[in-house]
Amino acid sequence: MDKQYSCFFISPIGAAGSEVNLRANEVYDLLLIPVLSRRNVRYMRGDENASSNHIGMDVIQCVQEADFCIVDVSYPNCNVYYELGLADALKKPVILIKEDEVDAATLPADIASRKYVSYSCTAARIRQSRADIDAFVDHYLQALAAAKAAPASPTEAGMARLEPAEPSAKPAGGKRPCRP
Repeated sequence: MDKQYSCFFISPIGAAGSEVNLRANEVYDLLLIPVLSRRNVRYMRGDENASSNHIGMDVIQCVQEADFCIVDVSYPNCNVYYELGLADALKKPVILIKEDEVDAATLPADIASRKYVSYSCTAARIRQSRADIDAFVDHYLQALAAAKAAPASPTEAGMARLEPAEPSAKPAGGKRPCRP
């Protein structure tokens, strides 16, 4: 892959030092950063971008600019649902993740029915969790690379196969090609 892709991590972040913040940092630092760094994917989280004085605008910009998003839906959070909805509306590839202990039945119906990766940051499960997330990231990076390589429209696909005719070339039948 020649292009360096970017990922925006959507998660509850919470106040510095809070339980929510510590859990978000653990997932980000122990699971996502190692996986994304290994694949040379740029990564960012909402609290890392301060390009304006309005976090909502910063997050919208990050979602718009990201090639794909990883969204932790483990715990109900309006901001997470809003940002996931924005990513969906922008047709961004999205990888949903949730903690092993969270029962999928407790998730909103439109999220619970989607594929997601279960994870744990415990010593016993961290390697497997990284491998599971890495498999999804690999799939999305391959899809992004294939989409980039594919023509944007059927017309472009057809045009890409057409070779301009040489002015002196004569097609079968001996007639010259039309000229403007």
